[in-house]
Amino acid sequence: MAQGIFAFFCTHAAGLTGSFQYLVLILLVVASLAIPFWQWFLVKFGKKSAAFVGLSLIIPAFIILVQVTHSFITFALTMILVGCSTASLFLLPW
Repeated sequence: MAQGIFAFFCTHAAGLTGSFQYLVLILLVVASLAIPFWQWFLVKFGKKSAAFVGLSLIIPAFIILVQVTHSFITFALTMILVGCSTASLFLLPW
């Protein structure tokens, strides 16, 4: 559901019609690469700290996504931040 909403946002609001698949690819690759870091962080500092830090990373990313349009480079860099935040959420059920 979130990818559908993000696709709609990229297509109509941000003006990045052909770039959605690249942005999602960047997000998923960064999230996959960041999982070992978040696992270490979770073991060292605890689940609550990992959730707080991970979720706090996504707030500036959402602000940037809403404010900037028609800039693939800015969206790609923002997807790196969103990917790091998403990786922290993958480990919370553990």
